[in-house]
Parts: sequence; structure tokens; C-alpha cells
Amino acid sequence: MVVKTVQRVAFPDLSPARLFFGTPGRTDVLVLVAGLGRSFPSELSRLTGLPKTTVLRTLDGFERAGVLVSTELGNAREIRLNPDYVATRELRVLLEALIEREPRYRTLLARAARRRPRRAGKPL
Repeated sequence: MVVKTVQRVAFPDLSPARLFFGTPGRTDVLVLVAGLGRSFPSELSRLTGLPKTTVLRTLDGFERAGVLVSTELGNAREIRLNPDYVATRELRVLLEALIEREPRYRTLLARAARRRPRRAGKPL
């Protein structure tokens, strides 16, 4: 009898850490919210490169699960980790470890922290 092994190739070029919360997009959104402290759907969409509707659906799912909370600020929706979530402290430690391990997250957070344009040709 010949047994074949099937290799999962849905995201072959990604580190396993980016799939921690199901998909790279879900993980990216959650890590960025934790790294930024607070964020907005449009900012998350810009940083991740995901369509805004995908980011909104992801945020809604995390909010329904109690992981994130949002506050309406006029027309804007501010997102942050839910301080009342049962495992907020542990989740924050995990997300900070992902930020330290993945250079991509450090780069995205550095870009988010910079609000004004950089001089042309200046390295990040």
C-alpha cells in the first residue's frame, strides 16, 4: 500500500507565525492593533494592503469574540484590544512576541508611527 502525504500549500511563502489566527490578514490586523495601541480601519487597510471591507469583517469578528472593542469618534471607528477580555494580558504578550519575531511587523509599525513624509531616499 502506497501512502501519499499531502503538503498544505495555501500560503507556501509565509512563516507559521503569520497564520496563527487563521489567515495572514487576521494575524496582521490583530498584531497591528496591539502594536499601535489603537487604530482605525482605514489605517489598518493601508498598512496591511487588504481591502477595507476585509479589514472591517475581520474587526467585526474579533469584536464579536470580545477580543477587540471599538469606539465611534464622529464618523471614525477607533479600534483597540479589549481590556476586559479574559486573556488580554496573555494575548498582548503573544502579540508582542510576534512583533519581535517578524521583521515585517516592525517595519509596518515604524511606517505607522511616521505621520509625515520622509526625505526622498532616506532609509527607514
